[in-house]
Amino acid sequence: MSDLRTDLIGPDDPRWTAVLARSAHDVYQLPGFTTLMAEHEGGQACALLVTDGDRELLAPLIRRELPGGWWDATTPYGYPGPVGSGAADPSFVAQALRASIPFLADLGCVSVFLRLHPLLDHVPDDAAYTIVRHGEV
Repeated sequence: MSDLRTDLIGPDDPRWTAVLARSAHDVYQLPGFTTLMAEHEGGQACALLVTDGDRELLAPLIRRELPGGWWDATTPYGYPGPVGSGAADPSFVAQALRASIPFLADLGCVSVFLRLHPLLDHVPDDAAYTIVRHGEV
């Protein structure tokens, strides 16, 4: 039985740096980088955190407010794809991303643009989202 938990956390949340301490990551996943890029884009830094026991997935995001109380999200510029102890398991990544859709929608999010890291991310095939491949990096 799954104990899947989905949260939207801020850059000061200690869970963000804790996930990074346990994971292969790049500068693009750092809370400071996300905050800097959010300020540049006029948004708010946050991260999607999905956990299931000892598996975890963290995706840095920039939340951008829209008219009517809605918002959308994008990853910071670069390659800030999801990282964490579950990031190498395509089935967990798919499960985590599927679980994030209704969670984010309930918070008023209408879309998420998620850039992947060419070396750290394993891309699952799943009908819950659309993957666009623009070529090799």
